[in-house]
Amino acid sequence: MKATFTTLCLSLFFHFAIGQSDSRPNQQDYGLNIQRAIDEIRLDGVVEEKTWQKADIATDFWQKSPKDDIKAVLKTEMMVSYDDNFLYVAAICHDSTNHVITTLKRDVGFWDSDGVGIVLDPLNQATSGFMFGTSPYGVQTEVLLGGGSGMDNYNGQWDNRWFVETKRYRIGGR
Repeated sequence: MKATFTTLCLSLFFHFAIGQSDSRPNQQDYGLNIQRAIDEIRLDGVVEEKTWQKADIATDFWQKSPKDDIKAVLKTEMMVSYDDNFLYVAAICHDSTNHVITTLKRDVGFWDSDGVGIVLDPLNQATSGFMFGTSPYGVQTEVLLGGGSGMDNYNGQWDNRWFVETKRYRIGGR
């Protein structure tokens, strides 16, 4: 059975700026043109607004597990937009099996479950940032990243206020 879930993330209290880019590895190969929203984005897990129809789509992701050194077999599409108040992220994730969800508790078991996440690196230094993730069932997690390596770089106790809605489909589609 092929399953798809879409998620629409809304980051509150996040101000961002489009600044200059340096020559960090992969920036040329993995850039995404982000446009201002052209209509009101409804936070409902459905990506039918004109903004999403015209948005650039990021694909060609790497998988995390069981091996993190190969391209993902299953397709994921991600789009980003913004308005005066919010950053919007839409993801369409295709899955060939039932979702693996270890818990429905916020901030618990995210790394052991199916899900999608984004990392925001506002300083563009690849040393710190903010990770927001969700499961197909809308379970949220957020992580503060910075300094150190491994688990020293990971602060799962950090909490932020943001919103997510998901919608699951039996067979692919938006």
